[in-house]
Amino acid sequence: MAQTEDILGLKIQASKNDPSRAVGDWHDILLLVAAAAPQGRTLNWALLEDYLQLFHLEAKLPDLKSANGPLE
Repeated sequence: MAQTEDILGLKIQASKNDPSRAVGDWHDILLLVAAAAPQGRTLNWALLEDYLQLFHLEAKLPDLKSANGPLE
């Protein structure tokens, strides 16, 4: 079974590989991240950071964390 982080990783890759998809993919990414908190899911931030670094998108990490709820 695919985990949320796996789907996010694929969306991150797709947004990088096809810039014409980036707006839609990042919309989906933010929705998936936002949906995790009300469900009581803790995302694996280290894994997500690895995915972002792989595609040179680590600057997006604060946006993802803020979409998941208030910073602790």
